[in-house]
Amino acid sequence: LHCGPPFEEAQWHYLGALHNECPSAVFKPQYVWNARDATPTAVQLGVELLPLATLGARAPEMASSEVIEVAKLIATDLITYMQSFAGRLPSDGMEKWLRRFTEKCQRQGINWLHRRD
Repeated sequence: LHCGPPFEEAQWHYLGALHNECPSAVFKPQYVWNARDATPTAVQLGVELLPLATLGARAPEMASSEVIEVAKLIATDLITYMQSFAGRLPSDGMEKWLRRFTEKCQRQGINWLHRRD
């Protein structure tokens, strides 16, 4: 299990299992994003003891629901930006969007994505 601040119980994400048939493994937690500032932050690792029978039915989490929601907001912003050109996207349109997006995230975090201006 891994978790990012504020380390609340609902924020833990399952990475995988160790057991007698697999006594060691490498678990690579994805970046844990702090939604307030859109930057990678600290991670905490935890151990949960479960019966072996329950492990087969539990798949590791590849992306948290928060990460998926942010990805949807980013895609929506890109679509809105592209639609603003009324079908004639300039050749450097994607670079301009990425530059604009990066600068906004550095200034305002990711909370601006929740607003519809």
